[in-house]
Amino acid sequence: MKKINVSQMMGGQGGKILLIGFGILLAFVCLEIILQIGGMLVSIRSTIFNKRSAKASAAVRVLCLGESTTLNYVPFLEAALRQAVPELSPVVINGAVSGVTTEFIVNNLEKNIVRYCPDIVVTMMGINDSRSDVRAVRSAERSWKIFYFLRLLGQHVGNTVQPDPMSVKKNKAAVFETESSRYHLLRRAWREPDFGRKEALFKSILEKYPHDSEALMGLATAYSRENRYTEAEELLRNRLPPCVWTYGELLRLHLRQQRFADAEACLAAAVSFCPSYVIDAFYMQFYQARGHDEQSLSSLQRSIRKVRSFFKRETVENYRRVGEILRRRGIIWICVQYPLLPVDTVRNMAGNEHGVFFVDNEEAFRRVVLRDGYWDYFTDNFAGLFGHLTTKGNKLLSEQIAAVITKHCLEVPGEADMPYAK
Repeated sequence: MKKINVSQMMGGQGGKILLIGFGILLAFVCLEIILQIGGMLVSIRSTIFNKRSAKASAAVRVLCLGESTTLNYVPFLEAALRQAVPELSPVVINGAVSGVTTEFIVNNLEKNIVRYCPDIVVTMMGINDSRSDVRAVRSAERSWKIFYFLRLLGQHVGNTVQPDPMSVKKNKAAVFETESSRYHLLRRAWREPDFGRKEALFKSILEKYPHDSEALMGLATAYSRENRYTEAEELLRNRLPPCVWTYGELLRLHLRQQRFADAEACLAAAVSFCPSYVIDAFYMQFYQARGHDEQSLSSLQRSIRKVRSFFKRETVENYRRVGEILRRRGIIWICVQYPLLPVDTVRNMAGNEHGVFFVDNEEAFRRVVLRDGYWDYFTDNFAGLFGHLTTKGNKLLSEQIAAVITKHCLEVPGEADMPYAK
């Protein structure tokens, strides 16, 4: 009887498995190369087309990127630039998206450059990084197009094998409603100037999403601005989670009513949930409301000193990536620091490379806040030391940015070979 050599048989089978595995790996590599080359060709073609269009228009194009703190200053920036250099017909494009992180901004930067073909990119970003984590899967999709291709293929296959067409339609409608309709309703509600319509919009969102914290906060702040303090306080105390924004609004509510004992109790409770620099910023507002200017200034200075380590490691990396992309494309970068924060934090992240200019908003905002009051320039204090800006605040911010752009980046035609300095 002939003996079967098990080790040889396993070796043969193992070799076949390795060969098949190698073939699959090689196929994936080839597919990735094809996808990368295709993406590069599309990007190059779009870039050439947009550059031709931009040159034909001869306008200086400024693209502003960021989150909700960027959304409202853009019209004021365009007005300030057109007043300073009307010869250049500056156009300011609002590329901000509420609630996004620096990861989202940098991942969409190339697409925005191809779409808008800007001469100058303005960023004010990073605050939302401290409130959410960057996902590794997004990083993988950013680097390898095949991951994105496979995810789309999986979605297509999943939809194809769905046995009930009506259920597919309902699922798509639900996704659209959640990701699109809710976002646009929130945006409309926050921007609505009329209180009655604002209240109705927020309540319509809460009927569908009873625990939506952004809608609850919007309704609470709307009540507070209308001096309906009891309704605002009920939402802040009973329906919103304890966080910087909740305690900031509760503190403001107490200070507006001159309930200083309740304000002190609010500050004591906030210590358990808020970083120390936020507590110092809250005390600045507390002392300012009491008329204690010296203590208010001291609290503000303490808060600014502590906030220098504010940004996360992922934020630093994303600032670096933005710089690399803009330098490679020869686009000027205007790097804006948030109001009241020290500019050296963003300077350390972005680096002092050629073509990068910084907007320092610490001293200008500190001076007016101490002179006129915090709430003349901010609508809230969701970030502790600063918040979303009033019209007055947005005008000041846009003037600060416009001053840096006109000083370092723009030249009037006839004084240089190009209408803008690269």
